[in-house]
Amino acid sequence: MKKTFQKISIFMLILGVIFVNFISTYKNISYADNIKVLGDTQGLKVIPENTGIFNLNNLNPGDTKESEITLKNEYINNLQIFVRTQRASEKPGERDPDLFKQLQLTVYLDGVEFYKGKMEEFAPTNKYIGSFGLNGEKKLKAIVHLPGPETGNEFQGKSLTVNWIFTAQNNYVPPEEPEEPEEPEEPEEPEIPEEPEEPEEPEEPETPEEPETPEKPEKPETPEKPETPETPETPQKPGTIIDKLVKTGATPDIIYYTLGGLMLVFGMGVYKKKKK
Repeated sequence: MKKTFQKISIFMLILGVIFVNFISTYKNISYADNIKVLGDTQGLKVIPENTGIFNLNNLNPGDTKESEITLKNEYINNLQIFVRTQRASEKPGERDPDLFKQLQLTVYLDGVEFYKGKMEEFAPTNKYIGSFGLNGEKKLKAIVHLPGPETGNEFQGKSLTVNWIFTAQNNYVPPEEPEEPEEPEEPEEPEIPEEPEEPEEPEEPETPEEPETPEKPEKPETPEKPETPETPETPQKPGTIIDKLVKTGATPDIIYYTLGGLMLVFGMGVYKKKKK
């Protein structure tokens, strides 16, 4: 009887230990208001539990805020983790400034840039973070910035609430990354054709002997001009001598003597008349 009681006591003790561990392991965790965990929540843990991601209240142009959390898998199997962001505060009117569209967001996973761009375009639907093995964890760091130069005063003092929703799955098979196409093989370099042999220079033809210059024929002797027959002298007539002299331009001296004598006589006569 005692042995049976001891066995029952030991069995109940073991069940109690298992139950306590089960409760402590799969207790409901209360996270900050803007962190939601969906799916297999018994294995996914967000650390710290009570700290939200960003306090986007009373922002001014040029402000920058940072937040960091750790995602950890405490499930016995691998978990695939996703993240999604969702506006939680009231959406402004069409003409009112909207921080959700204006804020710039940068997200890092274990120090590697995961996203950079507008906050509203980060994860409107589930965005795959990665696969986590047992006790696997990753640090998620988010930096939000309200640009100064392109942000008007209408954004000054505005606030925004964004929910970060983490989903865990244990049966998700991530799509295979497409294989990088193999680099095409470099075409073989065409063989360089051998340079053609230079043709031998043709032998210079022998210079033909110059033909002997024919002897120039002797010039025929110029015939002597026939002697011009002398013109027969014309027989002289009387008085031919005077005519001949006149034609040659030679004036006979006797004429000068005669004229001189006449002028002398004429002059003497004139002189005598003047005396009288």
